[in-house]
Amino acid sequence: MIVKDKVAATECFLVPHIMWQLLHTFCKMYNKLSHLPYDLSLRKKELIVKMDSIKRQIISTSSFTWLFAHITACGCFLVWKLFTKSNYRLIDQETEMIEKLRILVNIYYVILPVAMIGMSATLAFHPNVIPTIVNRIVEFEEKIEGNVFKEVFFTEMQST
Repeated sequence: MIVKDKVAATECFLVPHIMWQLLHTFCKMYNKLSHLPYDLSLRKKELIVKMDSIKRQIISTSSFTWLFAHITACGCFLVWKLFTKSNYRLIDQETEMIEKLRILVNIYYVILPVAMIGMSATLAFHPNVIPTIVNRIVEFEEKIEGNVFKEVFFTEMQST
């Protein structure tokens, strides 16, 4: 269960605690459906790469492969459909509209997975990239928090 924390007005966060809770919930729920090679420590706000078996690595790599195959097949079919003429005559406007709708749906099936293929490739072949990015956020927050505290403290000291 996600609980919203009360945050004091002087504290600043790049990523609020509720976002870390959402990431934790996502990791737990997604691992029930498919493979995600990460563990999240909520106390430390740290994402850790799990050492996986060969079977899980194959599953992770195959999901990228199937996504790539799907994009390639839909793309080839779309190009074939757009640049070739039909051998049969369209009987009425309704069948012509259905043909145009099929092309539009195929465009959708090509564009949507293309938007996900970069993250899929990163998860499949370079799982260390994501924890590196996420864990740097916490370090950056600590630096900002320290600098903001110093600025507020020194500003108050100078004004008195």
